[in-house]
Amino acid sequence: MRIISAAIAIALGSALCSTGVLASPIQYEEAFDTGLGGWTVVDAAGDRNGTQNILSNTGTGGADGGGFLTLQDVTGGFTYLVAPTALNGDLRGMTGSMFSFAVAHFAPVGGTRFIDSFGTVTIRSGNQSVSADAFSGDPDSTWREASVRFLASDFGVGTTAFDTILSNVTSFEVAMESYYGLVETVGFDNASVATVPLPPAGGMLVAGLLGLLGWRRVRAVGAAGS
Repeated sequence: MRIISAAIAIALGSALCSTGVLASPIQYEEAFDTGLGGWTVVDAAGDRNGTQNILSNTGTGGADGGGFLTLQDVTGGFTYLVAPTALNGDLRGMTGSMFSFAVAHFAPVGGTRFIDSFGTVTIRSGNQSVSADAFSGDPDSTWREASVRFLASDFGVGTTAFDTILSNVTSFEVAMESYYGLVETVGFDNASVATVPLPPAGGMLVAGLLGLLGWRRVRAVGAAGS
């Protein structure tokens, strides 16, 4: 009976780890099925939601088939999407989590003037900021995933500096400029922050601890009944 109970506990622990049940829930999620989800757009000069930046919701055709944000940059200047207040303030609880989103480039088609900063994530705290590349390669009309972890190493800074910025985030931005000097249209969808699942070694450790606890429990019950 003891062996069976311990085995069940180990199996349960393994199943929980493999399915991600033991991971923390999603901390932020926006599918943009309707509306802008609180996101805004700003250009390099700090002009928010101006006539040169047209941000709208397109009801179908997104990365998941539903709605998505459509950003049209009319003047061709550098353009950034700015996250809502849910991604402002003290974000230290998100350390280690993954920020993910989907992007697509609709117009112009072709060419070789893509800018390397497309998809770069910048976290600001007053006049301090850190940035990390979340997207690699050149965008196209196919929806592609981009992601970056909330880790100092991913943003190329020390832990203390990163924690200081995360403790008071005043702006959370994603660079959406893929062509400079041209009118262009890009898509943005499925923004989320979620805990990274435990690696296999971590999962087996949790499973082993659960199994050990189960084995000690049945031992205690057996000793009490003898």
